[in-house]
Amino acid sequence: MITRRNFIKSLSFLSLVPVIGKSQSKLNQEFAQDSIRVLQSATLETSTLITVLAHRISELEISVQSFSSHHPAQVKIEKIDLKLGEYVIYQVHAYDLEVSARYRLDIFDKTHNRLTKRNFKSLDIHRKDNRIAVVTCSNHRNADPQRLMFDNLKNNRPDIILFPGDLVYANSALDTVLGRPATPEEAYAVYCKTFLELDFYSFEDLIPVFSSWDDHDMAFNNADSTHPNLEIMLKMFRTFYPVDNRVVGISPGPGVSFCFDAFGAQFLFLDVRYFFDKKKKFILGSEQLNWLINNIQESDKPQILVSALQFWNYGKLAECFEIDAEQEFKSLLKLLKELKNPVLFISGDVHYSQIQTVNKNILGYPTYEISSSAIFSLSSRAFGKRSIEKGQIHYYGYPNFLMLENFRCEPTEIHMSVRCVTEDSNSEFKTNLKILAES
Repeated sequence: MITRRNFIKSLSFLSLVPVIGKSQSKLNQEFAQDSIRVLQSATLETSTLITVLAHRISELEISVQSFSSHHPAQVKIEKIDLKLGEYVIYQVHAYDLEVSARYRLDIFDKTHNRLTKRNFKSLDIHRKDNRIAVVTCSNHRNADPQRLMFDNLKNNRPDIILFPGDLVYANSALDTVLGRPATPEEAYAVYCKTFLELDFYSFEDLIPVFSSWDDHDMAFNNADSTHPNLEIMLKMFRTFYPVDNRVVGISPGPGVSFCFDAFGAQFLFLDVRYFFDKKKKFILGSEQLNWLINNIQESDKPQILVSALQFWNYGKLAECFEIDAEQEFKSLLKLLKELKNPVLFISGDVHYSQIQTVNKNILGYPTYEISSSAIFSLSSRAFGKRSIEKGQIHYYGYPNFLMLENFRCEPTEIHMSVRCVTEDSNSEFKTNLKILAES
């Protein structure tokens, strides 16, 4: 019986070189100690969270200025040192923001010399015709196209980025082959390396990122609830990529799950790793499933379910809800079928992008699972390609991300145009989708 790991090894997708073992001292030699990297994370109308990575000796001073508002933003700054390396995180919580007003984040050293600046905005959640990027799998070990792909991302001007998993490949290829996790120190070095090496974290104009993790963010291939470093990896991930209720409108759930309302829909990000029990065959676990059900039942909006793992089984190699959590998934689908509001499924993980039709019989109306993967990492090439008769409308198996454009929701309808952006094409495929819930 062929396993996913053996298949990948047979195609020479895995290197045995333990590339993650680079120490923080070697990172110091590669990057100046005044190197600053910045990410805007969860953001809604009046508040945002921004991550600043810096060397521990930097002693930064951080301020926020408004370009257009006479009402100054309020700022709280927390310096977080997990004591796993020579870099630390400053989490900037900016609040009392005006909707869509432009702000500048200034970062100074202790002598008040400005080291860098960034521009950011809050989010107009009531705006129509929005642009949403769906991105997964940014592997620093396969990052040759990263500059081009991040330039493409910037040039497509998304309002927000949905990033459900594998933002950081924190375990080495050798760890994957040997079935072991990276140590927290090794994982932390790669989180820092990802921030320091990838162009996205140097953008002057920030784009809000809403994220959940997958196995490589946890530094353990195919990770589940038995992960020996589960709690420190959870803290590490949310230190670099914070999403919590400091942002007004964010409702945190168990693990890294959360939900928020925007653009006429409720977005629900699922944690597919923290509670994953392969023996008991559930992914969400009872606590998260109850949280999910309660939020769905209390909402009168269309539902956007975002998962690192695919929902349905399209082949024998990928983890998915339909196979790995069959009864749990059936319970969720039963609830969704009873809704008056439409549902869209978004996923990643598989290193190809597709638009897949979800049969009308499942929810009572036709909908779609949109998988976006990978912006740069190993490529599935044509491995995941299937026929239109099997429901696959579009497919691409090389570096890419998806843009959901003209995204708008009414109580019983979801409209969007889905466009695949690749290394050399701004529209590898493009299609208009409409999801209409039947009463």
